[in-house]
This record gives sequence, C-alpha cells and structure tokens, in this order.
Amino acid sequence: MNLHGEGIFVFNVLADAVCIVSAGRFLRIRMSWKRVFFAALLGAFYALLSLYAALFSGLPGLLAASFLMSAVAFPCRDTLRGAGGIWLVGMGGSGMTQLLIRVRMPETAAVYLGLLFMLTFCLMGKKEMGVKRGVLRIIVENRICALPAIVDTGNMLMWSEQKLWVIVVPEDMCRSVGLNRMDMERIAVCTASGEGTLPVFLPDECLWYPRPGKGIPLNAAVALAEASLPYALVPPGALQREWKGEQLCRITAQEEVSGPGCW
Repeated sequence: MNLHGEGIFVFNVLADAVCIVSAGRFLRIRMSWKRVFFAALLGAFYALLSLYAALFSGLPGLLAASFLMSAVAFPCRDTLRGAGGIWLVGMGGSGMTQLLIRVRMPETAAVYLGLLFMLTFCLMGKKEMGVKRGVLRIIVENRICALPAIVDTGNMLMWSEQKLWVIVVPEDMCRSVGLNRMDMERIAVCTASGEGTLPVFLPDECLWYPRPGKGIPLNAAVALAEASLPYALVPPGALQREWKGEQLCRITAQEEVSGPGCW
C-alpha cells in the first residue's frame, strides 16, 4: 500500500487512534474521544518526522512517541501503564500485518486486518474482580430482616418446585423474622463440605440494595443456613432479571444493619 504526504498522515491518525482506544479498553483506563484524537494527531506527526529524520525512526523514538501519546490520551496516573499498553497493542498489530504479508496476502488487506487485530484488544479487558456487596432486606408478615450480602458466583442453588433462585441466609442473622424451621419445606444442597438439606421459604418481599437508597426487588426464595456466615449469599441468577421499576427507599438505623457489606 503506497501512501504519500497527507495520505500517510491521515492513515496514521486512524491507526494511532485504534491503537490508543484498544490499549485504553484493554487496561480499563478512562479516556475521552477528544484526548484520543489529539494523541492520535501527535502520533501522526511523529510518523511524518520519522520519514525525514532517522532519530525518530529508531527504538528510542518509538518509546518516546508511545509515552507522549499516553500522556495526552490518558490521566497522569495511568501514563506509564498506558504507554506500555500502546506499545503492546501496536507491536501486536504490526506483527500480525507482517505475518499476513509473508503469507502473500495483498498489502492493503494485511494492513487493515492488522488494525482489526488491534481492535480485538478491546474485548480482552479485565473484568471487574471485586465482590459485589450490598444489603439484603427480607420482609415476612411485616417483620423485617436487613443484613449484609454479597453476590456469590458459587451459589447456583435453585428451588426446582417453585423455579426460583435461592438466597442462602445465616439463620443467626435473620432471627428477627421469627420463622420456625420445623414448618418450612426443605431443599437438597451439595457443598464442598458435603450434602444436606436447608429449610426454605418465600418472603413477602425481598430487596437487594447495591448502593444506598436504591432497592431492587428480587423474585427469589430464602434458605436458612445453620453455619456462621458473615454475609447472605445472593445467586447471580437472581439479579439477571430486568425490572421495569426500582423501589426507592433507605435502610434506616433502627433496622440495625451492620457488617462489612453495609454503608
């Protein structure tokens, strides 16, 4: 692919923008399109300089260019990390382009497939690793139990008869509801410590609070565990349903909510 003058400049603006966006998404760095555009312009000016000055075409020049683009595109605290990401994505795209050219693919197609390969880094960003915490509020016959809860990916418990996900609640943290275990149905469970059964019931209302003031109703059953647990364990499946409306209310101090999952 032969480009001259303004063609080189425009193409490098596109390639640098793809590289910066891919690196930012890959590393989960906040960025704005305006800053990305100016950083891509800076990279394009570097590409023009490298054509006429040997100083800019070597490894030091490439490292300096990636650092400067990162400084323009990303927040100051992420400059060094962003520069590494730009270097990584750029080398990956360049390597893919060279590989395709070696297998005798047309140069133009190889270049654009190299850009497409760089875009795949957007799909490789790290997922949020933090545990989702919140407060669970259970209401049974006007009696309220509010306790800290986490979304537990290991909780796949479902009450097959009712076709409901089951939230596992430590019994000692939910005594205010005043339920009698002996009157409840039981469901079979299998854990790392062995197999057994848990008493299960349907609350009148069950609300999940991922943040203060915002309550999301859950259509789920509740099982009581004798084991001492620091949190109620909410299955991810119980949160996947899209609700048409969310209830706005607050956990009050009178409900005695405490623990690491509370605010």
